[in-house]
Amino acid sequence: MLLLIQKQEKSTKLRENRMGKNTQLLELVAENKVGNLLTVENVPERLEASGVFFLEGFFYVVFDNLRQIAKIKNNLADLQDNCLVSVKQKQLKDGFEDITYNYQQQKFYLLVEASEVKKGIYQAQIEEYDRHFNFLETNGVDFTFESKNKGFEGLDCIEKNGKEYLLAMCEGNKCQGGKKGRKSGGGRWNICISLAIN
Repeated sequence: MLLLIQKQEKSTKLRENRMGKNTQLLELVAENKVGNLLTVENVPERLEASGVFFLEGFFYVVFDNLRQIAKIKNNLADLQDNCLVSVKQKQLKDGFEDITYNYQQQKFYLLVEASEVKKGIYQAQIEEYDRHFNFLETNGVDFTFESKNKGFEGLDCIEKNGKEYLLAMCEGNKCQGGKKGRKSGGGRWNICISLAIN
């Protein structure tokens, strides 16, 4: 489900937050099921949307059960320009957990949660594509997990002091699976790649 939410300038809808202060409520503007917004053939019945990025009037939605990206018009109503974009990188079978974009280099980064690199050893993969989703390269992240399903869940691209950083967020607390990963108080972002911006 895609939800379009905005802050209303003159809204009188307030609620008390956890710190006891009144905060303005965000207003739901539009919502729709991702499957309803795609008119192409062979759309899987089950779409496990896991990440979204907004660029130039479109939402780009990734799925952890599909190696395609949904391109959806931002009003969540027009169907004409919506499509599923197939990526040409076929080496990996896993879908994607998140998507982000580097505006300066005009390329997308797609996150694969964790792939087995050795028996019982898993690492996240970050695939790079140009703005038209032509494959550029895949890079493994030098950080290991014990489980395929408890890797990186979130990805963001930031620039600081002339360098590009990709930040990856672990699914489990302290980047652990099982009981350790469910124990509160250990949420983590990892700086997984640092590249000089040309």
